[in-house]
Amino acid sequence: MILGIVASESGRATAASVLQNFVATQGQTAFVVSIIANNVDVSINNAPLTLNIGYTHVSGTNTVTLTNAANVNDTITIRSFK
Repeated sequence: MILGIVASESGRATAASVLQNFVATQGQTAFVVSIIANNVDVSINNAPLTLNIGYTHVSGTNTVTLTNAANVNDTITIRSFK
């Protein structure tokens, strides 16, 4: 897990981001991140996915759901922003 600081428009540090990697099981679609996130960036095997096309996430929750099920041993990377 990598923590980072996101600067606001005023230049003050406002929130942390958390980077998490998951190794998928065959057919897995749901991944739970360690923070309640307002925004997430998601990739599968280093290929970025697009919100509402490749995955869904509701702001203020900690679950990311892939549109298409992952294959066994796919690497899912999720960066969550508070």
